[in-house]
Formats: sequence, structure tokens, C-alpha cells
Amino acid sequence: MNSQDKEARSIALISAGCMPGVNVKTNANEELACTRLANEGKEMKVTEHEMRGLLAGKCVPADMLVNEELPAYLVRKFADLHSDIKKQETAYAQAVDSILMALKDKELVQDRLEDAEDKLQESREKLDAVLSENLALKAFPCQLLKFLRTLGTSAIGSQTYAKIETAVSKMKTPTTDAILNEVRAEGIHFAVNRMLAAWESGFVNDTPEQAFDISGGFLTALEFLPNASPDEFKRDYLDEVRAGIADQLRTGSTEGGV
Repeated sequence: MNSQDKEARSIALISAGCMPGVNVKTNANEELACTRLANEGKEMKVTEHEMRGLLAGKCVPADMLVNEELPAYLVRKFADLHSDIKKQETAYAQAVDSILMALKDKELVQDRLEDAEDKLQESREKLDAVLSENLALKAFPCQLLKFLRTLGTSAIGSQTYAKIETAVSKMKTPTTDAILNEVRAEGIHFAVNRMLAAWESGFVNDTPEQAFDISGGFLTALEFLPNASPDEFKRDYLDEVRAGIADQLRTGSTEGGV
């Protein structure tokens, strides 16, 4: 190798982060190792072959300070590595704390939800009890009038009966009626759902038009709920009609009516 080639090689090794000298070999693998060491010095990713070249003084890392000796460089790099590890440990500890805090918050929210559900159930039970009491109180005046009718106006006087009847008609319970109608509407929905499910399953032998008309007839009952009388919610009438239909089926008659 002539002097010009050696000079050119020295410049190339310096630019790659390698220290030229009499001990520098011309081996291509070693030059590659010096280049990798120069490029990866900041991350301390060094192979055994590269470390041997570093300790032998054949290569210098690219981030090595001016006039910095190898021991000082290694101490500084290990100090940086230790600092990075500490930062990672701190970040990991913070992440763990955040997860634990989230779990505690989740448990707290779950406990609050359970408490809210318990209180809601308790409120529902109280509301049901109040509704039952209101229904009983609401029915009492009508029952009283019915009883007075059996006595006749001669027993209490027509004027007294008229006053009682007027007082009863003025008794309004809109909130109780609204809640009760909601419950009754759910019952109607349930009945229609059951009927249509039976029709879809083939247990009811009706045409689609008939199923549509019958289910629609049930649903129109929702419109009459606000003004329905107490007797309309009893099953006396439907039992009577069904009994008449059963008689027709037994006798083979197909005429409508009871």
C-alpha cells in the first residue's frame, strides 16, 4: 500500500469514527466493525468483536468527547445508561400506579353502582307499596257509592247521596292513574307479543291479514286506558264470552255472538 492509499484510508477511518494508527488492520470486517461502533455508540449496542477493537485502541465511538479517555467515556456511558434505567423504572412505577388507581376507581364506581341499584330497588318497592295503597283508597269511594245505591236514597236522603256522589267524582289521582296505565300498557304489549309469537310459530292458524287486524285491535286498547272504568280491567266479561265460544264449539255452531 503506497503513502497516498494509506492517507486516504486514514481519512476514511477518521470519518467513520475509527482511530488510525500503526495497529489498525486493513481487514474489511474490522473496518465494518469500526463503522458500526461509530454509528451505534450512542445506544451502547456493541458486539464482542467491536468491544475488542475499542479496548485495543483501534476504534473510537462517534460520541466520544475531545481528549476524553476510554475509561472516562465508559463511566459516562454507563452513568447515562443507569440514568435511562432509572427513568424507565420511574415511568413503569407511574404506569403501575395509574393502573392500580384505575382499578380502585373501577371498584369504587362498581360499589356506587351496586348501592344505586339497591336504592333503586328499594324505591321501586316503596313506589309499589304506595301505588297499592292509592289504588285501595281510590276504589273506596266507588265502593261506598255502590253500597249506598243498594240502600236506596230513602235511607240517607237523595240530597245526601247527591253530595257524596259529587264529592267522589271530584276525587282525582292523575299521578296514580298514569303509573297504573303504564303498568297496564306493559300487560297489553306482553299479550300482543305472545299472540304474535304463537302465530309465527304456527300455533295460531290465521292469515297474515287476520294476525295484523287482531294484534292491531289489542293495541287500540291503549287509547282507552285513561278513561277506562275499573270494571273493564276485570276478567268477568272475557270469561263470559269465552264460555259462550266454547259452547258453540261443542255444539258445532259457527254463528257469531253469545
